[in-house]
Amino acid sequence: MSKILPVIVAPHKLLLQTSAPVKAVDDSIRATLDDMLDTLYAADGVGLAAPQVGILQRLVMVDLGTERPDGKRDYSKPKPQAFINPEITWKSTELRYHQEGCLSIPGIYADVERADRVKVKWLDRDGAPHEAEFDGLRATVLQHEIDHLDGVLFLKRLSRLQRERMEKKYSKLLPDFLDHAKYAVSVEGRGVIDACAHDHSHDHGHGHVHGPHCNHDH
Repeated sequence: MSKILPVIVAPHKLLLQTSAPVKAVDDSIRATLDDMLDTLYAADGVGLAAPQVGILQRLVMVDLGTERPDGKRDYSKPKPQAFINPEITWKSTELRYHQEGCLSIPGIYADVERADRVKVKWLDRDGAPHEAEFDGLRATVLQHEIDHLDGVLFLKRLSRLQRERMEKKYSKLLPDFLDHAKYAVSVEGRGVIDACAHDHSHDHGHGHVHGPHCNHDH
């Protein structure tokens, strides 16, 4: 049975490490992918890489869903896609800016320039090989998540001035986020902090509902 995993948040040394290729696609890998998908839905994200939940393997889960008027994702018609050992084999010379955020850097958003189109090869959850070209948001998400597998956070894609400004902002936002976490997180030196109030009613049966408010004094 799948479970929701705590998301590792910056600064954490695991987020800066390179993940190892998956040697064999077996039931344990599929179980990890299921856990990652439940975690993705619970955290209201569009993509999740294994190192973000403390697993240094080259695994990515993506489900773009659709955006609701309140800004949350609608997964009522789930279309999850698993990428095992994803590798970008080609990038377009055309670039595009897209506002990116990250479950591991909560509260921070910035416009990041990336290739508009990419070609990716990967294994699916049955171990079958694929190669396809992606564009738009899916191309952005895949580049973002594959960066995670190489220990690269999206802030590294910004100019030094912009990155320093965002890092300073994040250091101010983090304490309040941890006191009102919308999803379970793991913080280096503090361990796991459970989610506070978070409505999972759009998660088509995934996750659980927490109380209206909580405080973390640990």
